Amino acid sequence: MSNVLEVINLFLSAENFIGPQFRYLNEKGANMHLICSPAERLDAFAKEQGIAYKSVVLERQLSPFKDLKALIAICKYIRKNKIDVIVGHQVKGRLLSVLAGKIMGVPKIVIFAHGALFETSRGLKRKLLLWESKFESFCADYVVCVSRSVSQVRLREKIDVIDKQVILGKGTCGGIDTQNKFNPERISDDDKKRLKRQLQISDSDIVIGFCGRLVKDKGVIELVEGFKLLKEKYPHLSFKLLVVGPLEKRDSIPLELVEYMRASQDIVFTGFVDGNMELYYSIMSLLILPSYREGFPTAVLEASAMGKPILTSRKTGCIDSIIDGKTGFYIDISPSGICCGVEKLLDADLRREMGTNAREWVVENFDHKKVWPYIEKLLIGEKNGKTIE
Repeated sequence: MSNVLEVINLFLSAENFIGPQFRYLNEKGANMHLICSPAERLDAFAKEQGIAYKSVVLERQLSPFKDLKALIAICKYIRKNKIDVIVGHQVKGRLLSVLAGKIMGVPKIVIFAHGALFETSRGLKRKLLLWESKFESFCADYVVCVSRSVSQVRLREKIDVIDKQVILGKGTCGGIDTQNKFNPERISDDDKKRLKRQLQISDSDIVIGFCGRLVKDKGVIELVEGFKLLKEKYPHLSFKLLVVGPLEKRDSIPLELVEYMRASQDIVFTGFVDGNMELYYSIMSLLILPSYREGFPTAVLEASAMGKPILTSRKTGCIDSIIDGKTGFYIDISPSGICCGVEKLLDADLRREMGTNAREWVVENFDHKKVWPYIEKLLIGEKNGKTIE
């Protein structure tokens, strides 16, 4: 029986990226463990999933003293629990995982490449991120690339040797629940009406949805400017821009843009939504993600599973998340590109058709029950070769 330790910076990421995978892998014969930063719900989550855990502060930024302290804590946990497999997620989680794994002689070291942060970095920061990625890859036995485009950019930058790379089916880090959670049939009309009233959205509004961190890398500046163009071009139509997600200090958008969003009668800014995202997707007419980089955008999968057409960029991660012309459209990351993209989906019949296609595609390829067996094979099976297909 394998003792598997997952190391990830934030509890919220553990909940979203891994979640019920823990219980699934336990049922398949693993003893699952988690190390992440402290969080209020961590203990309840661990009991629900049937896992052992330790809360260790994993700083997002470089912090030599705290990082060393965290490394020692992880090494002690590995020794105490006889860990056979260590899995690292996110920048700090990956780095500390490979270091602890090598120091303690863990038989299998796996890292997840959830994206390519270096793509939108410049100068010394880019060089350091590339060096760190190459070091982690050198130490790891397997590198899980969450999309084919992430795999390609890492190979292009000579970060990985191809024999170490793994793609779980068609991608993602664990799929989504398309039956019991992100399923439009499970949302009642009363719940949708209640949320619309709460957000002051009318049935006649064309609701352009965005879900994600409000940072420059997500194309938020271009999105708001594109929305302004759209309103100017179609004054006779009623649009609402529904923005769901938290503000962040790193790569933050200008304060004046935030103030404009909060003041606008046509922009609904919810901030961070903790759970029940499926209800928010259900009142959108379409989802837009004009991002400059992703790993595999979970919001696109979730909205697609809810039967919504998608507008997204051709950038890393995004390019893998739709079938252009069938489940959505690629757009240029510019105000005019965003305006043109929405124009293509002004027809309600086309939105319904593409939304139906989107749900079928996601259910067929990205339901978590189809992705988890690949993870099982990698972590507790005898996985060999270049990819898990």
